[in-house]
Amino acid sequence: MELTVVAENAFEKVIRELGFLGEEIINTENALQDNSGNQRFYLEEARSFGAKSVFFISQSIGEPKPMIYFYDWSDKSKPSSADTLAICEIQNQLWNRNAVPLAIFIYDSKYFIVNCKKTQSDLGDVFLNIPFQNLAIRIKSGTFWTMDEMRNEFDYRQSSVQILKKNVDELYTFLKRYFGEQDLTTQKKLIVNVLLLKLMEEKYLEAFSLVNPKISDLGFSLDDINSYESFFKNSAYAVNQFNYEYVNFDEKDKIILSAKPFADFRDQLINEVKFWNLLDFKYLSNEAIGEIIYHVLFGDSGKYLCSELPSTLLQVQVEEALPFSRLRNIDLSNYRILIPAIGSTSILVLIFRRLIQLEKLKFDVKNLGLEQIQKVVNAIICLAQDVEDLQFIKFIFHLSVLDAEVGNGIKSVHSSIDFPIVLGSFFDQNEKFKASFDLVIGNPVSVKSLKNQTLNAWEVNNKAIELPATCVSEHYISNSFFYLKQSGYSCLFVNGSKFLFDQKYPDYHDALFIQQTVLKIFNFVQFSINGHFGSEMTDSATSLLLIRNDKADCCMSLTNLVINTSKLAKEHIAIECDTYDIHLINKQTEVFNPTIWKSDLLGGGKVRDFVEAFQKFPTLGSLLFENQIRVENESLLGLKLFDYFKNYSSFNADVPLVKMSGNELHFLEGLLIITKADQSEFELEELYTSFRNYLDYYIFYISLANEEILVKEKGEFSVLDFLNLPFIQNLEVFQKYDTKMMLESLNYQSNLLRLRSENQILQEINKNDYLPFILNYSEAFTHNVNSLYGDGSLQYKLSKVMLWEESFIAVLFQYTSDIIEPELQADIGSFLEIGVDLNNLKMLNQEKIVRLYPTRDSFVIIKPNQYKYWLVSSAYRDFNSYFI
Repeated sequence: MELTVVAENAFEKVIRELGFLGEEIINTENALQDNSGNQRFYLEEARSFGAKSVFFISQSIGEPKPMIYFYDWSDKSKPSSADTLAICEIQNQLWNRNAVPLAIFIYDSKYFIVNCKKTQSDLGDVFLNIPFQNLAIRIKSGTFWTMDEMRNEFDYRQSSVQILKKNVDELYTFLKRYFGEQDLTTQKKLIVNVLLLKLMEEKYLEAFSLVNPKISDLGFSLDDINSYESFFKNSAYAVNQFNYEYVNFDEKDKIILSAKPFADFRDQLINEVKFWNLLDFKYLSNEAIGEIIYHVLFGDSGKYLCSELPSTLLQVQVEEALPFSRLRNIDLSNYRILIPAIGSTSILVLIFRRLIQLEKLKFDVKNLGLEQIQKVVNAIICLAQDVEDLQFIKFIFHLSVLDAEVGNGIKSVHSSIDFPIVLGSFFDQNEKFKASFDLVIGNPVSVKSLKNQTLNAWEVNNKAIELPATCVSEHYISNSFFYLKQSGYSCLFVNGSKFLFDQKYPDYHDALFIQQTVLKIFNFVQFSINGHFGSEMTDSATSLLLIRNDKADCCMSLTNLVINTSKLAKEHIAIECDTYDIHLINKQTEVFNPTIWKSDLLGGGKVRDFVEAFQKFPTLGSLLFENQIRVENESLLGLKLFDYFKNYSSFNADVPLVKMSGNELHFLEGLLIITKADQSEFELEELYTSFRNYLDYYIFYISLANEEILVKEKGEFSVLDFLNLPFIQNLEVFQKYDTKMMLESLNYQSNLLRLRSENQILQEINKNDYLPFILNYSEAFTHNVNSLYGDGSLQYKLSKVMLWEESFIAVLFQYTSDIIEPELQADIGSFLEIGVDLNNLKMLNQEKIVRLYPTRDSFVIIKPNQYKYWLVSSAYRDFNSYFI
């Protein structure tokens, strides 16, 4: 039988040269074949932008996210000037939509990589003009985003929503000068009306014209409007179509605006919004539109009840609370979702979109009918604090319905869809809604949401658990159980820095973990405290809890996910979480071990054991009390301890009250005085000797003992914190390599928490550090392996350290009695020699960590070239994954 050889076309050749596997690149034509939903709707969107294929990056949380759109223009040998314009137009559409960070346009003999996350200040400045051989390897490892060449290429401040938000602020400032500041509400309404006119003109005019052909005659462009009469008429029509009565111009508004000559008013307005011509409102998402309008109307009023978090983070929340796998066959007629407070829009838009997708999967259709859309709307109940909120929620609902129905041709939607919005407070605990909901979900709330609220104590086993009003998120979580059905879910944010690390209210903490099934905790502490999302991320949003309203199963482990602040997350591209960020905690530990959350933040695994070893020492407080030793610091605490001692001798030394300054922990001399009574036999020099000999150990524990020092750039360590320190007398409780692990934790993990992603831990390993750093890792790893499998001179030993395109590092261990001097190799041949083809390792995209067994007496570990993956603490976790 003669074999037919299929020639590789230009498109496939470039894909291969870039290092992508064929099965990793999914053709958009296959969108409808993915009935699981995980990628189907992303593929449909990519297809609408003309992309042929999509590369997805897999994550340990949420669903795979599109990273690259591929455009097949291989029928052309080289780009023309028209092609350049076409590429820039597509880039502008993708930028407006915030669809994907990269697009690759493939010709017969060349290709172009385009940055879709920045605005075009000049034609063509979005092209990435550097060679990207084996781009796939860098994308999968995550090192692409931290390359020096990419350092300034991806900046969330250049996103369409951020630039538009800045522009409307400038417009508002201009209007205050132009009209005066006698009635700012009118000027805010004006901005929103102009936005709605732009939406009508660019996004919905064609669809609405199918219902009423005369709409096209109105003219919604400012250039087409020639009088106040037509401006007010067209604005009123747009407001009516978008169902947002709140921004209708009343007579007072019209008088204020009409005080200026219309020609001057229109020309000034056109000049101020000329930037909008660079935007394509057709592609702006509803969450972006809602965020902008809410910002205009209420941004300076202190009205925000919730934090407007980036959609990348809220998308994870919705995907975890409403997974396709669990809900694809639910009947929405019997399913109810409660959103406790609306101060932003993204969460409502994302939930609505998710339910629309679930219905499309269930019935395997491209578009839903009006009845099905109404069923989706009925499944979502929103609580509105006042009439302003109610009308805003109605507007956002309406926008979402318009988008859902565009495929069928828009009807008179606002008169045929009822929106289930309830005017009232989450804390009213209306009996009508008791045990009525399958899910309570929402944005993190602010303390303003509790103003003038009657807060009910949480009743657990006939015991009332009281909390102060400052515990905003905790009140929302405990109140959610009133509304939830049995086995319903709560997916809300909590102040993780206090709730997990400080635990000032142990009764509440214990009741939640003992009485309820806490399934997952997503720890975003690094994001909020260090301002990764600016003012958007508040302390109340540091951790996301997924809870099932069931009696806790004592045999079930909780999943604690520590989300790192990578470049992808910082620039709102994707929230990343790999194997090292996932920590399983059993019921006993989560309730009775107060350091577990902090030790997981520093790496978990062996770090936990190391922290627990400190508990074997007596505390300084107990030691000093037993030996009649006095600790005094009046200037900072205003209190005296053991002041009944009147006769004492003293020993002066550099003892710590600790302060943070920049990157370092500093011990300040003279702030703390330790003295003893004459009759005490304890020698104070023992205390001094302990701090002198074990200073690094004390610094490490200090970073754990106080959550401010652990996660903030600046903080203070009080005398009370000092008294709770362990008194370290020797190192017998610690194991080999614990000291190296501790120092790495201080130098890398601890700094990461305080200094964010600029810290060295997320950077590529310095070329001069490759071998020394990997040797530290391998010593710890082989020490554990050989304790199980070593046989005299036969030991597992590090044989090779192989670097691939400065993106991945592979280490080869061989079981041998020979003396081996590890060598560093940096070519693809070194990998192929041991049977490893990185291009064909799909797991690199999914796990970031790959373990292979090329021969009977050897094994290989492949991980990204970042300090994070080669710490001594990760050696222990790799050992557990391999052999336990």
